[in-house]
Amino acid sequence: MTSRTDGLAEIFRANGEMEAELVRSLLDSCGIDSIIAGGSFRLTQGYTLNRPGLVRVLVRAEDADRAAEVLESSFEPFRDFDSDDGEIPD
Repeated sequence: MTSRTDGLAEIFRANGEMEAELVRSLLDSCGIDSIIAGGSFRLTQGYTLNRPGLVRVLVRAEDADRAAEVLESSFEPFRDFDSDDGEIPD
């Protein structure tokens, strides 16, 4: 999912700051600058207008396609993960 506004593209919606920071670190390790939006309001006010804990990861619009490829390839091994059997795919 990518939405573009003001030269930035939303590349990921995280369920909290920890998940957003993980994605941001991954992008940074690939040379893609990103920012996190949405977490500080929840931290200061204790609630959000969106779903609880929603944090957006944004990149420059020109980096959006590359960032999407990085995320897709990084999370692909876990798509078939079945937490019931505890086996992590290769």
